[in-house]
Amino acid sequence: MSRFGKDDPTTFRKENFKSKKTGQQTHFAVKVLSDFIVERGMEIDILEATKDEIANLLQDFYANIRNKSQEYYKKNTLLAIRQSINRYLKENDRFFDIITDPEFTRANDNFTSLLRKTREEGKGTVTHHEAISLEDLRMLYEHPLVFNTSTPQGLLNKTIFETILYFCRRGQENLSQLKVDEFKVDSDQKGQMYVRKLTTELTKKPPRYYK
Repeated sequence: MSRFGKDDPTTFRKENFKSKKTGQQTHFAVKVLSDFIVERGMEIDILEATKDEIANLLQDFYANIRNKSQEYYKKNTLLAIRQSINRYLKENDRFFDIITDPEFTRANDNFTSLLRKTREEGKGTVTHHEAISLEDLRMLYEHPLVFNTSTPQGLLNKTIFETILYFCRRGQENLSQLKVDEFKVDSDQKGQMYVRKLTTELTKKPPRYYK
């Protein structure tokens, strides 16, 4: 019996690195773009097309993207679609960025205008989830297993939960991009230790977590 596995090294990272939810988002975004290409009668494969061809495609796509009810998507959905298309291209060895590369400036100008239109249509607002209740928090922390730091799974659960709770102001949106060097252990004027995040997306004052 062979000691080592026989996974395909060219697909191993792709299959194991992204979450199921990310995969679903990518599939949805690519499907929307593919439907647009078909309806327009275009013959273009984004995995083979040049940067200029993709830039022109996206310029048209951003100006005319609608849902199945022929209405504008919500702002967060549009942002997710663009990010997912960008991710899909990179996963398939198209090593450019449709969000930051200058070749896509006109396309992204259209995207900015699209977001402005969604606000005018009342689809730019964010629907916030209800805050977790104190009772639910108490149940989590008093459970004998969920946040049990004596076990690897409990320690992982507690670390991820508290990272999201105290430092991820947008839920899980930026969780996968966090790095160790974005955090620092410090002490306040009373000498109490706390962890602080060196960067933050929404506030000028970085959040703190006291142990």
